[in-house]
Amino acid sequence: MRVWLVVASALVCLSGCTHYTYLTPDDFERGHATQLQFGRDNYDCQIEAGVAQNMTGGGDLHGVYNDAYVACMKKRGYSTTNIDMLGIGG
Repeated sequence: MRVWLVVASALVCLSGCTHYTYLTPDDFERGHATQLQFGRDNYDCQIEAGVAQNMTGGGDLHGVYNDAYVACMKKRGYSTTNIDMLGIGG
């Protein structure tokens, strides 16, 4: 539980820009992953991002969600399409 609190706090500090939309699987390149694996990873990352967002208690909720979602997908080896130029997800 303490780890999630630290992660959520870090995400709040790192989300300097305001994001008005939630990212979707369309914002990532699937690469060599199968559609099934991509779908599973996407689902898991959406859940992880939702947890991070819910733990913030306010502020830039879209930004917290997006940053956590991008970090999770990148950790699993996916690259972003055109969102890097927006400064989302480090």
